[in-house]
Amino acid sequence: MRSKRVVLVVAAVTSFAGVYFGVGPQIVPAAESVRTAPGLDLALPARVPVRLDGFVPWREWSGEGLHQVRWNNAQFPWIGEPEECRALWESRPACDHPGWEGMSLRRGFDDKHAIDVMTCAEWVAGLNSGRGPMSTYDLSQESFFIATDAVLSAIAHARPSPRSTWSKLDLQTIVYELLPPPVERNTVSRWHDPELAWHISGNTIYREDEMRQEWIEPVVFGDIDGDGWEDMVALSGMYARHGTMRRYGMRAFTRREDGRLIEISLRLPTHMPSDVDRQRQVDAWTANYGLPEGKPIELRGQCDCGDAEHEMRMTITSIGGIVEGEYRCARTRNALRINGCLAGRGAQHEGSDTAGAAGAQLARKGQLTEFGIDDAPTAQLYFDWSIAKGALILTGYRCGTGHMETDDFRVEGKWR
Repeated sequence: MRSKRVVLVVAAVTSFAGVYFGVGPQIVPAAESVRTAPGLDLALPARVPVRLDGFVPWREWSGEGLHQVRWNNAQFPWIGEPEECRALWESRPACDHPGWEGMSLRRGFDDKHAIDVMTCAEWVAGLNSGRGPMSTYDLSQESFFIATDAVLSAIAHARPSPRSTWSKLDLQTIVYELLPPPVERNTVSRWHDPELAWHISGNTIYREDEMRQEWIEPVVFGDIDGDGWEDMVALSGMYARHGTMRRYGMRAFTRREDGRLIEISLRLPTHMPSDVDRQRQVDAWTANYGLPEGKPIELRGQCDCGDAEHEMRMTITSIGGIVEGEYRCARTRNALRINGCLAGRGAQHEGSDTAGAAGAQLARKGQLTEFGIDDAPTAQLYFDWSIAKGALILTGYRCGTGHMETDDFRVEGKWR
C-alpha cells in the first residue's frame, strides 16, 4: 500500500475570478478588513455578515414558513427564477463577457474531431463524447463552464428549507473552517508562517501564506440534498504565489444545530441532472445507503504516513449519509474528530448481498474533514466506499491542509 500520489490540477485560470465573478486574483482588501496572523497567533478578520452584496430573494425569517432558495444577484443578475435555470443551462453562454468565444474540446491533440462549445449543455455533451480541454487557454475557459453549470444546477434542484443556521451567520465565525491555516504533513501541528493572513472583502474570504493564496465565496443558499437543512454553495480557488499552478471549483456545506460546518461537496448537483436522476440520489442517501442508521461502525486497517505503514482505527456513525466520528493512527496522539458525507446513487443491496463469487461491490465516493487542532480542519480524507459481504470498506487517501502529497489508507468493519 506504500504508494504516493501528488494532487495536481494543471489549469492556468487567469479569467475565472477576475472577469466573471468580480473577484480579482490578487488580494486587495479594504484596510479595515485586514487582520494578520503570524505563526500561531491567529487573529480573526473584521466581522462581516454573509448577507452583504444582495442575495435574492432575501427576507428576514420570522420563525415561520420556509427559507427560500437565494443566490447572489450581483454576480448572477440574469437568473430570474429557479424554474428558468434549466433553459438558461441549455441556451445561455456560460460567460457573458463581451467578445467571449467559448472553448474547444478535443480527443487528444487531434484537431480533426474538435468541437467548439458555448453553453453548459454543449460542454457536458462534449465531455460525454470523450472530449476535453487540451490547451492552456481552453483549461482557463472551462472554469466558466464549471461555475455556471454548478450554480444553475444547484438553484434548479435546491428546495426551500424549513431549518437553517445560516440566516444570521457572520462570515467571521467560519473563517477557519472554510480556509484553515496550513499544518505539518505528518504531525498534525502548525508551522510558523509570518505571511499567514486572512482578509474579508464583500462576501469573499481570502487566505494567503508564503506558498499560495486561496479564496472562497458563498453564492447560493438552499436545501440541495433534501434533508430539510439549508446548505451553502460556494465558489473557490487557489493559485501558487511562486509558480503557475491554479485550482478552481465549487464547494458545498451544510450546518446543523451545533453550528459546525459539514462539507457536502460530493452532493452538489452538476451537469443539470434530470429530476428523476436527482431524486434517485436523494433517496439513496436518505435511506443511508443501507447502513445502520445512527449505529457506530468500528473500522480497522492501515495507513501510510510518511515512510511507514501502521494501524489505523476509525469509528463512524452515518445518518442519512452524513458521517461523524473519529479516527487515530501513528501520526496522532489522540483520536481526531471527523465529519463529512457519503455520496453515490442506489448503493443499497438488492436482494442478496452477494452477486457471484466476488460478492456485491458497490463502490461510491466519500469525503471526511479531519479536525485536529483547536477544532479547525487539518486535513481532508477522500475515499471510495463499498459494501461487501456485510462489511463497510473505505479505501482512499489523506491530504493535509496546505499539502499536495497524500497518504493512503484502507479500513473496513462489519456492523451485523
